[in-house]
Amino acid sequence: MSLVRTSGHQLAHGAYTEKQQATSNVLKHSNIDAVEIAPLMNDWLQHALAGAYGASARHRFMIGAMAGSRAAAFASGMAIVHARRGFLTDAYVCDEARAAVDAYERVLAVAPPLEALIVWSFADLPPALAARRTYFLSGLEWLARCGFALLNRLIRQRRLIMDRATFMRLIAFLNADICQSRRNIIPGWCPEDDTRVRLVVVSCVNVVDFARGHPKHQLELAPLLTACFVETSKKEMVSTASDRFYKYPIHQHFLYCLLTHIGCCVPDAELPQVRLQFGEACRSIRPMHHNWGFETAEAGGSAGSWYGIHSSVVAPPD
Repeated sequence: MSLVRTSGHQLAHGAYTEKQQATSNVLKHSNIDAVEIAPLMNDWLQHALAGAYGASARHRFMIGAMAGSRAAAFASGMAIVHARRGFLTDAYVCDEARAAVDAYERVLAVAPPLEALIVWSFADLPPALAARRTYFLSGLEWLARCGFALLNRLIRQRRLIMDRATFMRLIAFLNADICQSRRNIIPGWCPEDDTRVRLVVVSCVNVVDFARGHPKHQLELAPLLTACFVETSKKEMVSTASDRFYKYPIHQHFLYCLLTHIGCCVPDAELPQVRLQFGEACRSIRPMHHNWGFETAEAGGSAGSWYGIHSSVVAPPD
């Protein structure tokens, strides 16, 4: 796969040119000192990826930029830009946002952040710095499916060039492991609109550190999972009615996931009204009917994720 290589100003602020270079060439020609940049990268990632505020705030910023389907993305030029803009906005009222901005600016003072991220990811590092990198990469791995949305964007805008074999491998993985599996299975569970079926839905909404005292504390990031056992039907699952979050437990589960994804607390009392207005009214909560696999590939069905939230669905035995 190829990566864009541009000037420092362009990389820092998300602009691209048609000049393309492979990752190996970025590493070969970059003047960044990996050992020098690693502590700065660690500080930036601690605030923007692993910290409780930054981890959820980034998702809100991506939704605000109308990039909700890849809300969990981090390692892309536009994800970095959206995060920076969001942290700048929050910095006036939030110390954690100010710290994230300061950490970003320290990286930017030394090197373009996207280029620094590439070098930091692949370069040889001393054991202590490499261990810290492993900690952050363990979190990025759980969010990696957002890379498919990134792939689509880059291909559409001709910002990446890749050989046909690489492209076909990525598309095959996406179709087989995410979308096609749903088309093959879920419609068989719910053959008619009103057929009731019991499902277990497990969703990954974020990544968090292991608790203090755990052997992997500060060594790996773990997925933050939510799960629900629900009886539902195709009619409920594909509903786009405005009251679906009040009527159907399957939608209540995903609303809870979304609120957790963006760092909101769900009160004990029932919410009289839920409105999320990020960027544009009427795009508050994206419908889920494309996520279940009831539509064919030709119809454009089966999105890989919903607001960057990846879910597994199981029909338990009777």
